[in-house]
Amino acid sequence: IAPKLEAPFTASKDRKRLMRIYQKLHKSVHKFLEPHKVLLQVSEFECCVGWVTSGFELYAMFGPTETKQTCIKACNDLLQWIK
Repeated sequence: IAPKLEAPFTASKDRKRLMRIYQKLHKSVHKFLEPHKVLLQVSEFECCVGWVTSGFELYAMFGPTETKQTCIKACNDLLQWIK
Protein backbone atom coordinates (compact mmCIF):
# COMPACT_ATOMS: atom_id res chain seq x y z
CA ILE A 1 0.00 0.00 0.00
CA ALA A 2 1.30 3.45 -0.82
CA PRO A 3 -0.16 6.93 -0.53
CA LYS A 4 -0.73 9.24 -3.46
CA LEU A 5 2.60 10.64 -4.57
CA GLU A 6 3.03 14.30 -3.73
CA ALA A 7 5.84 16.84 -3.94
CA PRO A 8 8.72 16.33 -4.38
CA PHE A 9 7.74 13.16 -6.28
CA THR A 10 5.21 14.55 -8.77
CA ALA A 11 7.35 14.57 -11.92
CA SER A 12 7.98 11.31 -13.76
CA LYS A 13 11.76 11.45 -13.22
CA ASP A 14 11.23 12.02 -9.50
CA ARG A 15 8.82 9.07 -9.23
CA LYS A 16 11.42 6.89 -10.95
CA ARG A 17 14.05 8.11 -8.49
CA LEU A 18 11.72 7.25 -5.59
CA MET A 19 11.18 3.73 -6.93
CA ARG A 20 14.95 3.27 -7.32
CA ILE A 21 15.43 4.39 -3.72
CA TYR A 22 12.89 1.80 -2.53
CA GLN A 23 14.53 -0.89 -4.67
CA LYS A 24 17.97 -0.13 -3.22
CA LEU A 25 16.57 -0.07 0.31
CA HIS A 26 14.87 -3.44 -0.21
CA LYS A 27 18.08 -4.89 -1.64
CA SER A 28 20.12 -3.52 1.27
CA VAL A 29 17.76 -4.99 3.86
CA HIS A 30 17.80 -8.43 2.24
CA LYS A 31 21.43 -8.71 1.10
CA PHE A 32 22.50 -10.77 4.11
CA LEU A 33 21.43 -14.30 5.02
CA GLU A 34 19.69 -12.84 8.05
CA PRO A 35 17.93 -9.60 6.98
CA HIS A 36 18.42 -6.46 9.03
CA LYS A 37 15.39 -5.73 11.18
CA VAL A 38 15.55 -1.97 10.74
CA LEU A 39 17.68 -0.08 8.25
CA LEU A 40 17.88 3.70 8.14
CA GLN A 41 19.50 5.45 5.17
CA VAL A 42 19.95 9.21 5.16
CA SER A 43 20.87 11.41 2.21
CA GLU A 44 20.75 15.14 1.63
CA PHE A 45 17.25 14.72 0.12
CA GLU A 46 15.50 12.10 2.28
CA CYS A 47 15.61 9.72 5.20
CA CYS A 48 14.51 6.18 4.31
CA VAL A 49 13.43 3.41 6.68
CA GLY A 50 13.24 -0.29 5.85
CA TRP A 51 11.72 -2.45 8.60
CA VAL A 52 11.44 -6.22 8.18
CA THR A 53 9.82 -8.74 10.53
CA SER A 54 8.35 -12.19 10.02
CA GLY A 55 4.91 -10.57 9.72
CA PHE A 56 5.52 -7.54 7.50
CA GLU A 57 7.92 -5.36 5.55
CA LEU A 58 7.60 -1.60 5.82
CA TYR A 59 9.46 0.95 3.70
CA ALA A 60 8.96 4.63 4.43
CA MET A 61 10.36 7.94 3.25
CA PHE A 62 10.84 11.04 5.40
CA GLY A 63 12.39 14.47 5.00
CA PRO A 64 16.17 14.72 5.29
CA THR A 65 16.10 16.54 8.63
CA GLU A 66 13.96 13.99 10.50
CA THR A 67 15.62 12.15 13.36
CA LYS A 68 15.83 8.39 13.64
CA GLN A 69 13.51 8.52 16.65
CA THR A 70 10.91 10.55 14.74
CA CYS A 71 11.01 8.13 11.79
CA ILE A 72 10.66 5.04 13.99
CA LYS A 73 7.81 6.64 15.97
CA ALA A 74 5.98 7.48 12.73
CA CYS A 75 6.41 3.89 11.54
CA ASN A 76 5.14 2.57 14.88
CA ASP A 77 2.15 4.92 14.72
CA LEU A 78 1.39 3.71 11.18
CA LEU A 79 1.56 0.07 12.27
CA GLN A 80 -0.77 0.76 15.21
CA TRP A 81 -3.22 2.44 12.84
CA ILE A 82 -3.08 -0.55 10.47
CA LYS A 83 -3.71 -3.00 13.31
